[in-house]
Amino acid sequence: VIVNDATNIESDAVIIDCIPNNAPPNLFGFYISPDSVGTRETMFEFSVNSDLVNDDQTLYDNLRLQWRFYSGSDWTEPSTNKSIDFIFPDDGNNTYDVSLRVIDNDDSHSNNIARPVRINQLPNQPILQCNPTNTFKRQNVNFTAIASDPDGDLLEYLFDYGDNSNSGWTSQNPIIHSYETSGTFSAKVQTRDIWDDQSDWSSPLTVITISNQSP
Repeated sequence: VIVNDATNIESDAVIIDCIPNNAPPNLFGFYISPDSVGTRETMFEFSVNSDLVNDDQTLYDNLRLQWRFYSGSDWTEPSTNKSIDFIFPDDGNNTYDVSLRVIDNDDSHSNNIARPVRINQLPNQPILQCNPTNTFKRQNVNFTAIASDPDGDLLEYLFDYGDNSNSGWTSQNPIIHSYETSGTFSAKVQTRDIWDDQSDWSSPLTVITISNQSP
């Protein structure tokens, strides 16, 4: 910059650096794998790519990420790593809001973006009941699963009849089955919830003795 006075005498030149205003990074979302639902043992991966974050001056590789995995927790240290793994604590909560923000080279922060993660509890181990426990072959046996889910989810059932056959996953409970041969069979049942998480098998304590009917 050169300044002239009233007599048209010029000053010495002064150089001024003009730095454009720095806009904060743009953040459009992030990925979760598996997609937003897991169990207490699930290792979640949270990540972004160049389609989801950019900045007008800072290269993508130099952008730093900070994560917060649930309300009240601390933000992670800023890192240029674009993915992070996390297992949620066994603190009695089932839903967490995971937040991400991005920092550029001038320490400008993006807006925070949050996505929910649900921790699903496995269905409780079911109990299998049947009636009758002693019958003739080709006669109907009624099987009933006593089952529940800690989250109140609807359940499906897989009845294993112990004769190399099963019901396939079904919402039918109770269910009817007949045995084609005489013998002793050990049946069991398993459940799954709407998230496809499965319970343990019931204890195979139900023994059905199938006798030939006298002519």
